[in-house]
This record gives sequence, C-alpha cells and structure tokens, in this order.
Amino acid sequence: MVIKIEKSLLYTVLGVITAGAVLFVVARKDTVTALTPSSSRSGGSQNHSVTANSPTKENSEGDVTVSVTPQNIGPSAPIWKFEIAINTHTVDMSAFNPQTQIVLEDAAGKDTVPNNIVPEGSGHHQTLKVSFAKVEGPWKLIVRDIAGIPAREFSW
Repeated sequence: MVIKIEKSLLYTVLGVITAGAVLFVVARKDTVTALTPSSSRSGGSQNHSVTANSPTKENSEGDVTVSVTPQNIGPSAPIWKFEIAINTHTVDMSAFNPQTQIVLEDAAGKDTVPNNIVPEGSGHHQTLKVSFAKVEGPWKLIVRDIAGIPAREFSW
C-alpha cells in the first residue's frame, strides 16, 4: 500500500512539473524576442511606436551576426536609440567603423549618421548603443559592408 502511494505521489509530482514546464514555455513564447532574419531585410511600412519591448531582428550572413534591438524610437522621442550586437568568430572586424557603416535611411534614400555611439567590447564581439536624430516617415536601419555583405537592412 505504501508503494502505491509513493508511485501515485511520484506521478502527481511529475504531472505538476510537466504542466508547469509547458505553461512556462507557452508563456515565454509570448515574451521571447523574435529573431527573424527574413524580416530584417523587408522594407514595408514602419511602425513608429517601437519601444524597448520591440523585437530584436537579426542577420547572420557572411559569418557575422548583427542583431538590432530598438531601445526607444517612439513618435515623441527626439533621439532614437538602438542596441546593435555584432558577433563573429572568423571575420576581422578591425576596419569596421560604426560612425560611417551604420545609418538610418529615410524613404527618399537620405542617410542619417549616428549622433552618438557607445561601444562595449571590441573585435569579434561588440555591442554598440547607437543614437540617431529622429527620422520622419518610413525608414530602415542599415549596417553596411561587413564580411562582404553590402547592406543588412532592419525595419520594424
């Protein structure tokens, strides 16, 4: 009789743990950052109400992964902020100049260069806090000329 109680207790505990794990995964799925390489190149219309809760977009062409996360690009924000992570294990990044290779491009094709860049890390693993003056109308963030890829375009 004691063995049956212990087995049923074990099955109950395993059931609760399994149910908890399933609920955790389902709940987390709604909050996990969306990494969508295919959408990182899309033009399309822009949502200018993007906040720090907006999804990270990623491009992994040419053995370099570039991930861009909006920090503040709402319609009332005079300065737009992004976090850009650049990671590689094989590509020489010594010639990378974020001041000239990261831009916001408006619908007319006019580039806006960053007004502030705060780098963290260097070489193969860099994170950049990049700020731009607000851009009106449709726009895209472009990271140019890394690992033979002419332009990595990100839009929300």
